[in-house]
Parts: sequence; structure tokens; C-alpha cells
Amino acid sequence: MEMFLSFVAIGISIAAIWMVSHSSKSSEGGFNAFLQSARNELNTAKSDIDKNLSETITRLNAVGEIIEEINANSSATNTNLSDLRAEVNALRHDLDALDASIPKQYRNLPRKSSGNLHH
Repeated sequence: MEMFLSFVAIGISIAAIWMVSHSSKSSEGGFNAFLQSARNELNTAKSDIDKNLSETITRLNAVGEIIEEINANSSATNTNLSDLRAEVNALRHDLDALDASIPKQYRNLPRKSSGNLHH
């Protein structure tokens, strides 16, 4: 009887080892499938992020070019404005000089009108 129980115990032990081995292999397969699925999702997300980042960089470069163009136009406009102000100041100076050169007796003093612009 002891011999029989020893063989049964050995059989149960071998069965237990086989079940643990089989369970381990199936869980590894499931874990590997999970890892592969997670990798695929991460790669897809990374591809989407890379695409969006590339588009954003392209758009930022375009905005940078527009800003450079605006700055260049602004500099040209400021230069033109400075030139116009200098010209207006020169014209004012010339007009004041011309006004000062007209003798008093030849000046035509403006008349008060009753709102009628015709003389």
C-alpha cells in the first residue's frame, strides 16, 4: 500500500509540474500578446505625434517667415514715414520763410464771413 501511495504521490507531483509548466507557457503567450498589442498602440500614437509635430513645425516656420516679412515691411514703412516727416518739416520751414518774406502791406488778411465761402 505504501508503494501504491508513493506511485500516486509521484503521479500527482508529475501532473502538478506539468500543469504549472503548461500554465506558465500559456500565461507567457498571453503576456507576450499583451506586450505586442501595447507596442503597436504606442507605435501608432508615436507616429501620430510625429506627424502632428512635423505639421506644427512646418506651420511655425511659415509663421516665422510671415513675421520676418512683416518686420521687413515695418522697417521700410518706418523709413518712409521718417522721410515723409523730414519732408513735411522742410516744407513747413520753407513756408514759414516764404510767409516771413511777404511784406505786411501785401498780405491779404482774411475777412470774417457769414458762413458763405464765396467772396
